[in-house]
Amino acid sequence: MLGVFGQLAQSFMLIGAIGFGGGLAMLAPIEYEVVVRRGWTTPEKFANMVALSEMTPGPIAINAATYLGYTSVMSPAAPTPGEAEGAARADGPGGTDGRGAEPTPALSWPWGLAGGMAATLAVCLPPFAMMCAASMVFARVRQQPRIKRLMADLRPVVIGFIAAAAWKIFAQPSTFTGWLGYAVFPAVLGLSLWKSWHPAWLLLGAGIAGFLWGQAG
Repeated sequence: MLGVFGQLAQSFMLIGAIGFGGGLAMLAPIEYEVVVRRGWTTPEKFANMVALSEMTPGPIAINAATYLGYTSVMSPAAPTPGEAEGAARADGPGGTDGRGAEPTPALSWPWGLAGGMAATLAVCLPPFAMMCAASMVFARVRQQPRIKRLMADLRPVVIGFIAAAAWKIFAQPSTFTGWLGYAVFPAVLGLSLWKSWHPAWLLLGAGIAGFLWGQAG
């Protein structure tokens, strides 16, 4: 049990330390840690988490950390790739019980709440410490040519992070489950780019449309 909290703290402190650009740019390192490396959730559930994080107030990285910290503790955890490989070797010739790696049993909601708090604090601590240190010196050096070039060079990196995260969600088969999804996507894109509608209204409208479509079906 304590191992889960240690892994949450380690993963989200790393995410907080390398999450340059903030916001959607942090989806790429979060997705790598929780889907690829740790196996705490699936790509489909990760896409649902992004939608839920966008619908709730607050930065998406903090919302995602809270959600994933809670669900990682509450849900039975699938074995990580390393555990699965070890179980496969054990199930081969000379294996013991043939059952493979067992999932971690689910815990009660107070443990999930503690997991959400641990992940949230872990993702906030590194940028908080870095900003406290950087604010002491940045005002003195921000006009230097090297610092200006550094900040300019980071912008394409942030754009690349956002594009990679968006493409991974876009390419999931479960992202578009019917014609309504194909209709909502260009509508939201157009209203965001050319009309500058507030995201809250777009999320509310898309949610109502999806609910009514589900009720009609």
